[in-house]
Amino acid sequence: MATQPQLPTDVTAFVPHRSPMRMVSRLLVCDSDDLGTVEAVIADDNPLLRADGSLEEVALCEILAQSFAATQGYIDLKNSLAAERGFLVGIRSIDIFAPAHRGDVLTIKVQLLMRMEGFYLVRGEVLRGDELLAEGEMKVWVPELKTIPDGEDA
Repeated sequence: MATQPQLPTDVTAFVPHRSPMRMVSRLLVCDSDDLGTVEAVIADDNPLLRADGSLEEVALCEILAQSFAATQGYIDLKNSLAAERGFLVGIRSIDIFAPAHRGDVLTIKVQLLMRMEGFYLVRGEVLRGDELLAEGEMKVWVPELKTIPDGEDA
């Protein structure tokens, strides 16, 4: 059975992105109701930062998608499944209320609403402290999951 890290944990094993495109850093909470809480710190080398230090709005969508990847990757590992790469196939809705900025520490909450075959409908929100920056729903496709043989890690 795969080794399951204790929370909070670094998301490197669960998210295919690498710096500077990986914008999420730690999985803080993951519970049995398909809820996850992830942390992101807006780094100086983020390619989606504007000259004034604000983050492009599209980055908040990407942060939501990466947060789901981290949460689902952790759940997969817990269930002895190999974490597979998922693909963001659509934004069902997104509301942006305020921009994020260089150095911000963001908390992202994601919840799986529905799963059908390899398609997932996910709801999420991005917060800076108590301030809601963005919320929305997205569709993700994840290829068929494979079981991890006993004695191997993902």
